[in-house]
Amino acid sequence: MGPHIRSKRLTLNDRSRQLRHLLTSKYFHLNNKLLIYKMLLKPIWVYGIQL
Repeated sequence: MGPHIRSKRLTLNDRSRQLRHLLTSKYFHLNNKLLIYKMLLKPIWVYGIQL
């Protein structure tokens, strides 16, 4: 695995750990969880992938 991909994977892991309490909360509606994912986690992969 290249250094760029490893760096992005570590960034994504850190971000998901920070948001875990929100994403696993039973008090958050699924639509809100999807919105958090789409706004904060998905861009790390979409814009961070080296072509």
